[in-house]
Amino acid sequence: MDINSETFSTLMIFAFIILVILLFRIRRVPRGTVYIVDRNTHYHKTVKHGFFFFNPITDRITTEISITPKTKQYQNYYETEDGKVCLIVLAITYSAQDVEDVLYNLSATRRSIDDVIQGAMYHAVLSLRIPEINVQTLSREFERNISSQVLGLCINVHNFNIKYLDKASYRLQQVNVFKPHKSRSLGNDNGPFTYGD
Repeated sequence: MDINSETFSTLMIFAFIILVILLFRIRRVPRGTVYIVDRNTHYHKTVKHGFFFFNPITDRITTEISITPKTKQYQNYYETEDGKVCLIVLAITYSAQDVEDVLYNLSATRRSIDDVIQGAMYHAVLSLRIPEINVQTLSREFERNISSQVLGLCINVHNFNIKYLDKASYRLQQVNVFKPHKSRSLGNDNGPFTYGD
């Protein structure tokens, strides 16, 4: 069976396209790390170290739990005690003391690391009036809140930096203000939401 050069070229192009598609769909989770993957904004699976298939169109890695410090940036609008709105950009570096413990604790409280961090900022801003808010005061309040939030979750916060603070007169109706998810206390197993396998 003789394959002419035109057929061979077509097969090579087809094989290359298949290879590219597979490369974009296969992801690797490093050792000591867990990814929580959402599909179409709903929990899909928890992936521990190794390779897994990832659909970049519908899937999103929403939480990365790792013993290696990770830096993440958050930008959100928050409401102050006096009903004003401010825009805050926060960069924070955190890691897990033990990946399995963090995974269990997040599952038990029905929260994500993102919600814990942004919830701490929400409570820090909510405790201040707009004239009192500056980077130093907000940093102190955030540190107090984040320390109490991560205490039972086995998460280490290495450092954080409020990179931008805008106290312009945003109206509540103009912007999407962050509100934390309701959590449940550790040990309460009611509810369908889990981060387990």
